[in-house]
Amino acid sequence: MFCFHVTFSECSDGQYACANGLSCIREDYRCDYISDCADNSDEVDGCVCDLSFEFECIAGGCINGTWTCDGEEDCFDGSDEEAELCGYTTEQPATDVTMTKGN
Repeated sequence: MFCFHVTFSECSDGQYACANGLSCIREDYRCDYISDCADNSDEVDGCVCDLSFEFECIAGGCINGTWTCDGEEDCFDGSDEEAELCGYTTEQPATDVTMTKGN
């Protein structure tokens, strides 16, 4: 059995070459919140976020601003659910516990 590694050196007009060199996608599929390249390059490479309604992921790429702090990691790096952004606390509050011996 033979395996062939295909690399796309050029894509047709109107196509985007994924950064890993393994495929071409339609240009209008870039920056649409859906990863069409296996390496997610179509969602981070050259995408400019409109911060009036989008959130810019730390590792790059944009997501809908309403998707932050909703309990689902929509950024590939999880930055849309980080505790600091969402106001989550990771520390447990101190509690006073009094133990009494029962009869």
